[in-house]
Amino acid sequence: MIRFAMIILSLLVICTTLSIDVRGQGGLDQRISELSQQIANKMSAKQKTTIAVIEFTDLQGNVTDFGRYLAEELITRLYDTEKFKVIERQQLNKVIAEQKLSLSGVIDPASAKQLGKILGVDAIVSGTTTNLAQSLKVNARLISTESGEIFAVASTEIFKDESVTGLLTNGSSSPEARKSAPRTDQKANSRKINVKDFVLELESCRSSAGSVVCSLTITNDAPSDRSVQFNAVWYSGPMSRMFDEFGGEYVVKNTFLGSYMSQGRTYVSNTLVPQVPMKLRVVFDNVNADAKTVNLLRIAFQWNDSNRLELNADFRGIPITK
Repeated sequence: MIRFAMIILSLLVICTTLSIDVRGQGGLDQRISELSQQIANKMSAKQKTTIAVIEFTDLQGNVTDFGRYLAEELITRLYDTEKFKVIERQQLNKVIAEQKLSLSGVIDPASAKQLGKILGVDAIVSGTTTNLAQSLKVNARLISTESGEIFAVASTEIFKDESVTGLLTNGSSSPEARKSAPRTDQKANSRKINVKDFVLELESCRSSAGSVVCSLTITNDAPSDRSVQFNAVWYSGPMSRMFDEFGGEYVVKNTFLGSYMSQGRTYVSNTLVPQVPMKLRVVFDNVNADAKTVNLLRIAFQWNDSNRLELNADFRGIPITK
């Protein structure tokens, strides 16, 4: 009798374990289905018919296997609705690499518009994942390629079972993951970024009397002279920005480019000759005295050709020194 009871108890434990695994996996599928349905409904409401799905990133801008898996699932589920034309992920990544676009994390309007023109899409889905104690919060943003602005959002929360945890911890640094991730000239935590043959190299971010001064150089890597304009505050709001580890957001007070400065103006411009670095400094005022890290430094500028192309260079995880 005792032996029989032990067998029954063992079977109950096995069944319970299998049930938890099934519920966890089913929960992942269900949450992704709910997210794709939210996206589909909001696409239809705005009469958007062609969409591209960008791989989701964590809050540091890193793409994991979960971010790739989520993008693949959304592509499949949105296609299965038979309501939208969905761009295949590898085709999307190829265009991103060829055009040297930065489409992870915060997507700038210029990149969204450019992608819309190349692929013929009228909407882009991008988003972030936040790793919480027992769950994963997913926030998706729907961006219009006509205006470059967010027209809708969607979100869900996914229980972290073993499969989700595995996807979160894998893929960021493996060769295969790097092969499948969007190729751009920007790398996570890179101090040197190439944007359309403008090479920006970050030297330091230093605190001084309540301000943080970020020093860089910019080099024109093209064969001819090019004029650039660095924006502090533009008509649509702040452009160049800094975020600390507490979520504080700061706009530029002054910008120095070579021998010119933007004090009392919204921008500063200068002409860069090929292969000659020029000093660039941006000053952020009233920064939290406890801030030790620049989570994101966004340098916004325009290449003043006939199209006045708007460009961004994003630096992440920069220590604030004294």
